[in-house]
Amino acid sequence: MRIALFVFLCAALLVTACGDDETSEPAPSPDASGDTASADDATESDVASSDVVTVPEDTSGEVADDAVNPSDTGTDAASDGSGADTSAGDATADVAVEDSASDSLSDASAQDVVEDAQLAEDIAGDAEALPEWACTAELACKDPGAMCIGPEEQLCGICFEVDNPCVNDGQCDMGMVCAEEPHPCACTGERDCIAPCIAGDPCGSGKQCDAGGHCVAQPCAQDADCPSNFSCAGGACERVTCKASSECDDYCVKGSCFAIPGNCGYPPP
Repeated sequence: MRIALFVFLCAALLVTACGDDETSEPAPSPDASGDTASADDATESDVASSDVVTVPEDTSGEVADDAVNPSDTGTDAASDGSGADTSAGDATADVAVEDSASDSLSDASAQDVVEDAQLAEDIAGDAEALPEWACTAELACKDPGAMCIGPEEQLCGICFEVDNPCVNDGQCDMGMVCAEEPHPCACTGERDCIAPCIAGDPCGSGKQCDAGGHCVAQPCAQDADCPSNFSCAGGACERVTCKASSECDDYCVKGSCFAIPGNCGYPPP
């Protein structure tokens, strides 16, 4: 009996010891799991906290920027639109100016045509009214062998030597003056001693006799002070140069304006 009781007690002690070991071993695991869970919870809470704070701020900044940028874009678009409108207006104005210029040129061309036609009619009328011997810038001599001689032109045959050549009055005899222009038929273009003109009297077209008896250009202050086919230049009347009779009061003959046409003639022998 004692032996059986002893064995029972030993078995009971063994069972009790094993039960304590099993209970004590899992105890640390709750601590470890608790530590792990708390650490994980802390990490998750930190991350969540960080995400919640950081992300909304960045997002709000981007949203703010986006909210500003669209308005800027709208302003730029509006300004660009206004620029486009302005350029369109400029283009329209340019087209209008070009059209106006074209119209002006067309009108000017039409007017030129009318004026040219009128001039041609006038020239034709003048040609019909002039005698057969007459010649002008528009009307040539009919005879191929004839030449147009100007109203103040003197034809010379063989040139001659001037008897009393001079360059001033002192080289002339008493009562004579030195001519203002060379003799037209002088061989070397000398001036000749001639009789003086009467002071104040006209001595040729656009000329007047001065106090010294010389035939000089008529003084003037304006064109109206000069006779027809003359203009005032440098205080003196001078004959108008021309290429057509339309530039003269009367006729254009050999590059100068005259009151009468030229004469068709033949050169002297």
